[in-house]
Amino acid sequence: YPAPRPRRERPHKRAWLLLIVDADGHVLCERRPPAGIWGGLWCPPLVESEQAWNEFCQRHYQLAGGSPQPLPVIRHGFTHFDLDLRPLRLSVQKDTPDGAAETSPRRWLKMGQQAEAGTGLPAPVRKLLESPNLSLDQLQCHEPSTA
Repeated sequence: YPAPRPRRERPHKRAWLLLIVDADGHVLCERRPPAGIWGGLWCPPLVESEQAWNEFCQRHYQLAGGSPQPLPVIRHGFTHFDLDLRPLRLSVQKDTPDGAAETSPRRWLKMGQQAEAGTGLPAPVRKLLESPNLSLDQLQCHEPSTA
């Protein structure tokens, strides 16, 4: 019998997840495009490099925060590649409209209310926001209700 071919390693990608948190404990999320990674789900903004966060926030959200706080890396495996999510937490004052309209591509989501509002989150994002290793004080969010 022929020897099995060696397994190819899956490509490894990384992205920076911008956890833009307002003073009321809301996290800014945007609806992902229908095609591609996490199509149609709500997710904090993703950028391709750590240095791009400030320009991205100013250009897309007219937000300027202080220095971001790096949080623990989350590794997530997809079928054809592995993804390292490198969260950066930014505290901002929310001066922009809530984006609560159903057609808005952006929303400020409060911790613990995603399921009630029917807002779908990718598994690694939900894991990050509900992680017992990440104190709620770090995210400035309220404890999810158990009702």
